[in-house]
Amino acid sequence: LLLLARPPTSSLQLVVLGEALADTLRLLEFDAQSHGIRQEIDLPATQLRVLADEAEIRMIFLNLVQNAHHAMPAGGTLTARLARDGGRALIEIVDTGTGMDAEFVARIFDPFFSRRADGVAGTGLGLTIVKNFVERMGGEIRIESEPGRGTRFLILLALADPASEAVA
Repeated sequence: LLLLARPPTSSLQLVVLGEALADTLRLLEFDAQSHGIRQEIDLPATQLRVLADEAEIRMIFLNLVQNAHHAMPAGGTLTARLARDGGRALIEIVDTGTGMDAEFVARIFDPFFSRRADGVAGTGLGLTIVKNFVERMGGEIRIESEPGRGTRFLILLALADPASEAVA
C-alpha cells in the first residue's frame, strides 16, 4: 500500500531494460527449475534504455515473472521479450500457464483481487502496483489471456531520447 501511495520519484536514471530483465530471470531461475518452468529471453541486438526509477522497473519485472510462475503449477515456458516499437520499448512476458477467463482479466489490476493457479492465496496488490508504476512512467500495460493456453502481458514505455541519455 505504501508503494501505491508514495509520490513519483524525482530521481530518474537511465535504465537498461535488457539487463534488468535478465537479472530478474536469473534471480528466479531456481524457482523456475524447481517447478519445471523453462525461462526464455529474447533481447534485441541494441540495448533499449528508458528514463525511470530502476527499482520500479525491476519490481515490474519481478511481479510479472513471479505471476507467470504461479500460473504454471505443472510447469511450462515463460518467454520474456524486449523489442523496439518506434520510440517505445515493447516488453512482453508470456506464459504457457492456465490462462484466465475474460471476467478475471477484467479485474486483474483491481486492488486485492487475486487468482493464483497454484492455489496459494495472494495479496492482490502485485499487478495493481505494476499498473500504477507503468502509468506513472507514461506507459501502457495490456493483458491477453485464454483459458488453458496462457497469458501475455505487454508493456509499452517511452525510450530515452539521445538528449536524455547524454544528460544521464
